[in-house]
Amino acid sequence: MLFPENLDQIIEQENEVRIIDLFVESIKLADFKFTIKTTAEGRPAYHPKDLLKLLFVRLIQTSNRISIELQITNYFNFLTTEIV
Repeated sequence: MLFPENLDQIIEQENEVRIIDLFVESIKLADFKFTIKTTAEGRPAYHPKDLLKLLFVRLIQTSNRISIELQITNYFNFLTTEIV
């Protein structure tokens, strides 16, 4: 098989995007006053759940990056600071 038939085959079962997907899909957006406005012109808007999923993925990526930078800072501090 050259290409997978769907994205579900590419994403590992343990990947955090699966948790994000399950969480966001379980939310009733109407409870939070989300509305989807449509017009006859142009392309349809992105669904609010899709935008929320992207926001969560971005937050996780940013958090992971910060964690890595903090670890690097700790290494640097360890290597350059005299141990008392």
